[in-house]
Amino acid sequence: MENKIIPIEEVLIKVENYSKTSYHLAKLKSLKATTSVASTLILNLCIAIPVMMGLGILAIAIGLWLGELLGKYYYGFFIMAIVFLLIAFMVAFFLSKKIKTSISNFLIKYLLHDRDH
Repeated sequence: MENKIIPIEEVLIKVENYSKTSYHLAKLKSLKATTSVASTLILNLCIAIPVMMGLGILAIAIGLWLGELLGKYYYGFFIMAIVFLLIAFMVAFFLSKKIKTSISNFLIKYLLHDRDH
């Protein structure tokens, strides 16, 4: 057998090409993960904004209805404000850790895992 000696320049060129390709691949993977997270966030916002607007209008309607039943319209709005404050406190005290965990898991899933598999 013949020993084949590869010149150092060829090895350096191959290492340089490999590192450039690896860097480009890492950029593409991070771009894919970033666009995936961004597109999911935008989609969820496109769904959440109309839902929140609908809930706001519903809250106004319920406030007006309760105010009419109680004799003064601002009573209904006071009751609705108390209901929303109670919901906010319940979410803050009981669900904030669960919400943070689910958001973290979502980001980890989309940033670290390849979605093609």
